[in-house]
Amino acid sequence: KVDRDMQRAGVGAVSSLAVDPEWNNLVVNTTPIVKIFDPSSLQEKASIQISHTVREANFCSDGTILCSGWGGVTKVDLRTKQPQLLINEKSLETAAINSNNTQLAYGCLDDGRVMLCDMRNLREPLHEMELHSDEGVFQVKWHGDKMLFTGGVDGLVNVLDATEGEDGVQWILGETQDAVNQLVISPTGLEVALLTCTDSIYLYELNQGSLVGSSHRQDENAYFATMAFGCAVGGKKHRLVAFQGTKEQNKLGQFWAHKLGAASPMETFKRHNEMVRAIVAKPDLSCMISGGDDGKLCLWNNLTLLDTKEDDTAVEIKQEQDIKQERDTSTVGGEDVFFCDVGGEDVFFCDVGEGGSAEVKQEEEEKETPVDAGNTAVPQQRVGTKRQREEGGQAPPAKRLKRRIIRKVRQKKKKLMAKQAAAGK
Repeated sequence: KVDRDMQRAGVGAVSSLAVDPEWNNLVVNTTPIVKIFDPSSLQEKASIQISHTVREANFCSDGTILCSGWGGVTKVDLRTKQPQLLINEKSLETAAINSNNTQLAYGCLDDGRVMLCDMRNLREPLHEMELHSDEGVFQVKWHGDKMLFTGGVDGLVNVLDATEGEDGVQWILGETQDAVNQLVISPTGLEVALLTCTDSIYLYELNQGSLVGSSHRQDENAYFATMAFGCAVGGKKHRLVAFQGTKEQNKLGQFWAHKLGAASPMETFKRHNEMVRAIVAKPDLSCMISGGDDGKLCLWNNLTLLDTKEDDTAVEIKQEQDIKQERDTSTVGGEDVFFCDVGGEDVFFCDVGEGGSAEVKQEEEEKETPVDAGNTAVPQQRVGTKRQREEGGQAPPAKRLKRRIIRKVRQKKKKLMAKQAAAGK
């Protein structure tokens, strides 16, 4: 049995941690110095000076380390221990490389741009996407080689197919206007969790783009250090576990592991003397490493944060929630409608047709373009570039389609209110 309280002091204030999939190397960000440790013994292997401030350091699929932060992106080869500056831009805040190491995406802090670049030519971006407000982008994450996730100061999370650029947006998620400080994607890519600057966590599933759970700090002294998806050995579902600490002086340095929505913590950890800033864990959450302002690295082994039976129960609960959501429709004026409320505005309306399919309601007087008698009115697939779709007369891009839907919702509501007012008179 490995000592569960193994620790190493004098590392320096830790702002982020990352570990490779094989758990052979641990990268510790003590900006502007990045240190490499053996995760099993916490022995230091190397110390590398980075020319810019490092906000986060992560492993790429080829085993290199990508360091990104205010002013630049640097890649470090573990064999030579030599840093290579890839991008030097003052407004850069965060960056990530996809799984096949062909594309790099980075977010800008001053104008909300997300840049997508080919690794062979980083000087000429493939796409310059305006996905967030002018306040900036805090997080850029990949899942696989195509799916890109971006989180901004505006509180929104964009999920898009990067091969289509800005037109590839599939979901725009957000329950708050608070800045998104951290994004965590489940190993399956079907769930994403976001942590805001006000210490609130929101969990979304991406089959329907719906919110499935949230958690908020318990008091003004509490804070969330990070979160992680874990799956018990033999389990069927990845569960989200949040790690919450406190700023109370008599408990400073302690942190707790919470399952999303649980009233009480699963376990308490007492080894740090200052705030805990970063935690990395194995897929089954049986082992994890923590770091914080006190300059300590703590290795925690033989943990039992997940249980197979509880995971199976979670699957059943989630299925019941999905069924309830599918039945959550209303009837107004004899028509089946579904409203999605975001920020106080109804942003989606549809008629639920046979077989459970939904299509956008479009009355004759609201049609923007004439339709031929032989037109089947079946939406065509969005293929090719934006210009090719426009020239070919195919379906409009996601952004314009969204505006049309919002406009039709408002028009429909005005008509219903007018009818109700007339009936009342």
